[in-house]
Amino acid sequence: AVVFRGKPISLAELNAFLDARGASQHARPDVLAPLPSLPATAVGKVDKKQLVARLTR
Repeated sequence: AVVFRGKPISLAELNAFLDARGASQHARPDVLAPLPSLPATAVGKVDKKQLVARLTR
């Protein structure tokens, strides 16, 4: 997961970027879910449980 600031990127643009750098097909995402920020735990790590909850709503 990466947080981008500025212009949003489309799934097609991301896959074209990865293709240009030789990324294998299985390493490319099938879905792109833009979020304003990543939820964090008290120690600053990504809170995976909250992230999954946000994406499955």
